[in-house]
Amino acid sequence: GGGGRGARSGPAGLVKISGGSDDGITGAELVGNVSRAGLYASLIGRRIPVAAVPDLLSSGFNYGLTMRLP
Repeated sequence: GGGGRGARSGPAGLVKISGGSDDGITGAELVGNVSRAGLYASLIGRRIPVAAVPDLLSSGFNYGLTMRLP
């Protein structure tokens, strides 16, 4: 879903992450390149807080970086 508290957009607005900074990520909107959909789905399913992944929208962010998260 979109438009939630703490929504952040990635480069060129192609990714939008929704959720409060202390709440779990509640949604992700992807346009064009959807290759990271599984990564975002994993974070949503695990209710990872947006604040726990400050580099979430960087090009170098990958699943391996989430392994240390709860």
